[in-house]
This record gives sequence, C-alpha cells and structure tokens, in this order.
Amino acid sequence: MLEVVDEKPGAFDRHDLNLLSTLAGPAAIAIENARLYEETARLLAEARVLQEVTLAASSTLDFDLVLSRTIQAIRRTLRIDYLVFALPDESGEGLTIHPSLVGFVAPSEEYLHIPLEESVCGRVYATGRPELVEDLSRDSHYFQETPGLRSLLAVPVKVENRVVAVLGAGSVRPAAFTRSDLRLFEAIAAQLGIVMENARLYEAERELRKLVEWSRTQLVMNERLVATGRLAASLAHEINNPLQAVHNSLQLMLSFSLEPEEQREYLQIAAEEVKRLMDLVSRMLDFARRPRRGMKVVQINDLIKRSLTLCNKYLQHHHIAVRRDLDPNLPPVQANPDELSQVFLNLILNAVDAMPEGGSLCITSRLAEDGRIAISFTDTGHGIPDEHLGRIFEPFFTTKEGGSGLGLSVSLDVVRRHGGEITVKSTEGEGATFTIWLPVLSAKGEA
Repeated sequence: MLEVVDEKPGAFDRHDLNLLSTLAGPAAIAIENARLYEETARLLAEARVLQEVTLAASSTLDFDLVLSRTIQAIRRTLRIDYLVFALPDESGEGLTIHPSLVGFVAPSEEYLHIPLEESVCGRVYATGRPELVEDLSRDSHYFQETPGLRSLLAVPVKVENRVVAVLGAGSVRPAAFTRSDLRLFEAIAAQLGIVMENARLYEAERELRKLVEWSRTQLVMNERLVATGRLAASLAHEINNPLQAVHNSLQLMLSFSLEPEEQREYLQIAAEEVKRLMDLVSRMLDFARRPRRGMKVVQINDLIKRSLTLCNKYLQHHHIAVRRDLDPNLPPVQANPDELSQVFLNLILNAVDAMPEGGSLCITSRLAEDGRIAISFTDTGHGIPDEHLGRIFEPFFTTKEGGSGLGLSVSLDVVRRHGGEITVKSTEGEGATFTIWLPVLSAKGEA
C-alpha cells in the first residue's frame, strides 16, 4: 500500500490519486521482484550448503572432516554467531560439544558439557524433536552459560530413528532463525546421520577384518603346533642318533689312550654330529614359531623340499616311500613361505594318515597349460568316499578320531589368499590326489 499525507486539508485531488495509482503498480512489481530475488538467493544458498555437505559426505568416511566442512559451509551461508555439534557423554546424563564449534571460547573442559535437563539441546536430544526458540530469555529450559545468546535453533541427528547427536545454531539477535533455516538444518542433520552410521559401519568392518586376520593366524599357528606334536616322536629318534655318536666318540676318548690323530678324528665326528643336531633343532624351532606376515618371491620347489626335510624321519617311521618329480624350471611365485610350507606339510601328514600300513607318496610340481603352477600330492591310501568329497574342506569336518577338522579348511583359506585353489580327485580304495594351483609371478612382479 502507498500512502501520501499532507497537513493541509484538500491538498490532493483526483489527478494526484491517479498519479499515485500509476506509481503503485511498478512499485508493487519492484517489491515483489526484490522479494523473489531474496527468496531465490536464499534457496540457492541453501542448495549450495546441502551440495557441499553431500559432496563432503560422499568423499570421505572421516566424520570429523565432514563435520568441519559442514560447519564451514553453514557459517558462510547463514548469519550465525554460535554453532555446535553435541554428542552424548559417557555418563549418558549430558552432551559434550564437539571440537568443531563456532563462536565459543571454552575456559575449561567443564564448559564443553551441556546438561540434558537444563538446555534446549538436551531437550531436543531427549525428545527427538527439533526446536526453534526466538527468545531464549523467555525459555525456562535455557542453559545460562552463553552470555548474550538470544535465539537458538536445534535439530536432532538420527540413525535409524535413534537420536545420536544434536546440531545447534545460536545468534545474539532475537528471532534470527526462520522455519526455512530449521528445514535446512534438518536436511543437514539427516546427511550427518548417514555419515556417522557409515563411519561406524566402516570402523566395525575394519575391526572385524582385524579379528578375522587374527583368527586366521591363530588357526595356522594351531595347525603348526599340532603338526609339531605329530613329528615330535620321530624327531626324538632323529636327535638320538647324533647324540649317540657324540657320546660314543667322547667315551672312547675318555676310556683309551689315543694318539692325537685319533683324538682329532673322534672330535671331528662329535663336532659334525653336534652341527647336525643344531640344524635339526633350528629347523624345528623355525617351523614351530608364529608365521611371519608378508609376501616374498619364493621358489615352490624349495618350500616342498623344506617340508619334506622336516618330516623325513616321520615318513620313514610310517613306512612311506616318497617320490619327487619337481620341475626345475618353474617360475617364482609371490607367497608367504611359512604359510605355504604349512599347507604342504598338512597334505603330507594327511597322506600318511591315509596309509596306516605304509605306502607311497608322489609329489610333483609343474607348469600347467593355463600358466599356473600345479603341485600335486598323490598317495596310495584308502581314498575318500564319494559322500565325503564335497565336505572335506568344511571347517570341523573330519572322519579321523581326535581330529580337529581344520587342517584342510585352513590350507584352502591360505591358498585362496595366495590367489590359488585346491582340487582333489579320489577313488575309494585307490588313494587320492590333492593339487594346489598357484598363480606365477608376472614380469611386473605381480601374482
């Protein structure tokens, strides 16, 4: 409405009214255009804030970084004197202000604590409903520790309808925030809730992966200890032979007056046998220790020979004849030597179990037509029944009395983590062949 006032009576005539009416139309259009421009500018600013928050949320799982960028975007867009993100404290009786705050200068740690019972943010957290307070001096729930704060806006941050935090903004001006601001903050809070949940899920997955890796390491270690126990009796016999040779040499030197040359000969025998003992104990300790992590370039044939050396006496005591047909020209592989050696030993010991009356074990290595290395363990044992073939790699499946049922399961897991596979062929009563398939090392040093 346009109004013109003059102190003189009858100062205006119809001509003045017509002129004023003519001016009113363009003025109304100008006012509406200004209002529309301001509304459009506000909507664009809000859209820009939401875009920045969305981009931040989609670019990282670091919640603190997303929150920092969000607060910066809000501060650039709205006239805000105070901005807080409050999380529940450990006691559950209050909220703690996140370090990414705006406008506060905390004199102490206690200042960063907001009680649930005496604050607007606490009320929003408890009820799960947003609040827009135009004048805090008239609000009995106002937490009187922010001098000069007059108006406040607070919205809940939810994850699956559960309040997990509160996003709040304050101003030294009364009625500084509108319903549009409230809707904007609710949209921002929804994004922050998604980011918080994604960050929590990512951290939970990371912890689960660490637990799975630890469990795998423990399983491999347990299998190594089981194998060590099975080899212990054979190793005792293997240790006894060099000890007997050392004892005999020293006994001869003590019992008879020998020429220096003869003494030197017996001492040489004793020294060689002690060296053999030291090598044997070193191999056993090396096998029994916790597997080292990490991959390295290895030759498969060396790992096969290492496993056979370790259980050579065990195979002899069980009357197992071993035949090796190892391709000397195999390319290297990228592998964890401790873990693969454990797999080879597991298959050797399983073959021994399948031949309680003795038999033969043939171990071959070759480069297959598909470019992978194939390592086969073929025994002449009792074979595997058809109904068991599909289950032998299942955890805890075993047909052996006292067996854990984890040896083949652990072996398959190790081989798969090396990018390989294990296959088995068997005819009941005619033995079995387990074949490990491993990728070779490429020219770029990748498996």
